[in-house]
Amino acid sequence: MEKKRKFKPSDPLAKTILDCLDLLEGLFRCLDKEYKYGSCKCWKHVAEYFEIEEQEYQNFNCSQVHSPTEVMFEYLQTRRPEMIIGGVKGGLHSISREDVVCVLVEYEQTYDTVDSDTLVCSLFDSDPDIIGKIAFLLDVQKKGLNTWSDLAASLEIPRGDFKTFETCNKDCPATERLFELVKIHYPRTTVRDLISHLEEIKRQDVIVAIRKCTKVSEDALLKDLMEDLDVMENVCELLNQKQRTKRVKNWSHLGRRYGIKKEYLDDLSPSQEEIVCPTEALIQSLGGSQPYSTLADLIWAIHSIDRDDALEVLKVYLQDGCIANVLRLCDCERCEKAREQEKGHADGL
Repeated sequence: MEKKRKFKPSDPLAKTILDCLDLLEGLFRCLDKEYKYGSCKCWKHVAEYFEIEEQEYQNFNCSQVHSPTEVMFEYLQTRRPEMIIGGVKGGLHSISREDVVCVLVEYEQTYDTVDSDTLVCSLFDSDPDIIGKIAFLLDVQKKGLNTWSDLAASLEIPRGDFKTFETCNKDCPATERLFELVKIHYPRTTVRDLISHLEEIKRQDVIVAIRKCTKVSEDALLKDLMEDLDVMENVCELLNQKQRTKRVKNWSHLGRRYGIKKEYLDDLSPSQEEIVCPTEALIQSLGGSQPYSTLADLIWAIHSIDRDDALEVLKVYLQDGCIANVLRLCDCERCEKAREQEKGHADGL
């Protein structure tokens, strides 16, 4: 087993983390994801700990990472409004996620507003914390643990639907913007022209989606097809998806078929080289604005937002007992309670 590099709490924060790719990746897997529901905190709260103004950190050139579990619950809210908590618990039992079932049981025992017959769609208004806690547990990818996708399959959500929960990207609707550009520059282009270009780039799946439209013929103008929102949503989803192989061509290849210049296409979607994860962008920013910050400062920041999972990532790269030593004088309620429990355990021995 490869030994991890060991750092000291006094080591410079930015230089140390940016020079250790494994540590950086571990931290952004924990902190990049922004949860809409519940109280789980992320990289933005670390930025606020270091007194970086919201206007500044919102300008970081980074991609937004969402929770696929939360997207799944939003899907259930709109497509399966009759789904009750008992149904979700049954799905969780079937994938052996008793830890997540315990979250639901705990809420049922604590609050009168929640029981097995409660509609899942009502949680968004009454108890969004439940969704946040479940998402935090089901999003984590660990060997031996079934995740949100297994629950989606157990709840009989079609695979074609749930595979988009993780890949959807609201920050960059490139295909939608491409069609708007084509509509402006080539107002007389037809659905047949579009199908011809798609045949050239071998996207038969998109052609099939277009031909499902019963409202317009292939001789109709593209702008008429764009008015069929259901068909266009499917078309754009197919062309926006990032494929594992470069042999499958996407919206940018379609744009080139229309003769749109590369600089215009680049404006529709930032290149991958320009996109960095928000946690990395934050650490780079700290390297410039607060070069004196140390790993000990990061430990305090992560502790302050209750992200023990991120501290566990950092712990591997520090000497045993380092984190506890840094936080030994912390007087927060959580630490005081932990000390009382330790004292009680020691007294009982």
